[in-house]
Amino acid sequence: MTNPATSRFRDLQGSAILALAHLIVGLLLFAGALFLYEGLGYKFRILGHPSLEPYGIPIGLLLLCLAVATARLWIFEWEQEDRGQRRGRTAAPPPPDVMPRLQFVPSSTAANENRAPSIGIPNQAATSKRYLCQHTLYAYDATSLIGLRTVVHNGAIESIDENGAVRIDLPNLDELRAAVAILRCLLPIKLRGREIKAIRRIMGLNPSDLLGRLGEQAPSELLSRWESEHLSMDEITEKRLRQVVCEMVGRKARHLEYDVAKIAKFKIVDPWSGDPTYELPPVVLNWVQVKAESGSLSGAWNDKWAA
Repeated sequence: MTNPATSRFRDLQGSAILALAHLIVGLLLFAGALFLYEGLGYKFRILGHPSLEPYGIPIGLLLLCLAVATARLWIFEWEQEDRGQRRGRTAAPPPPDVMPRLQFVPSSTAANENRAPSIGIPNQAATSKRYLCQHTLYAYDATSLIGLRTVVHNGAIESIDENGAVRIDLPNLDELRAAVAILRCLLPIKLRGREIKAIRRIMGLNPSDLLGRLGEQAPSELLSRWESEHLSMDEITEKRLRQVVCEMVGRKARHLEYDVAKIAKFKIVDPWSGDPTYELPPVVLNWVQVKAESGSLSGAWNDKWAA
């Protein structure tokens, strides 16, 4: 992101170049008209060279064509690009040490104020569609997609089509869900019922399968009581659940650095027992570039900023 001073300097620089382009087009039009008049028999002292008299009309037409081409390829293209940049310009992001407010980052286009964005994974149909504006959001609240409180940085792509419809695309959604589930399990704060349900869905297990992996010889209603918070999961079972999550979904988040051994050592705290209004901090993930053994670069979700 550029600061306001840099943006103003670029605007002034663009205005100067645009003024120069208008001047050049004006001179070409003026010279072309003079040569046309010269070729038609009107004499001008400024073009009084005898060798140019037979070529007045061709030179005039050539200069007029150059003026039109310059206006089309320079002035009109420049103004169209500048309008697109102004429409897609977003506010400067907050400093890295300030946690962004958890909300959908709206488009600056007024036509989109009352339209809910569609959300999905980038595909061929989405990329082939023509968008007037497309840019990466600095921060995006992906809680509704994950089921766990999540903020992603530099990964959500906001696209606005010619009808003003907004679309949000998140790359590698399965990897994102897996990474969020792992990082939430490594946070020593008690899992709420809705979080247990969201994690189970990320794992792709039904209640009885999950109970079997936890070593619980109990009916599936037990898990329903945990998820509805009618019954509290004991610390030993919850730690086992966290370890099972990391074991099952860890392969989907290959570039996430974590230590599952910490789960057995930490003590799970329940801040809601003392403060029912406690707000759980979000899992913050960043879309970064990673380098494969072959040397090729690809994107991945990580909780650390790219170096």
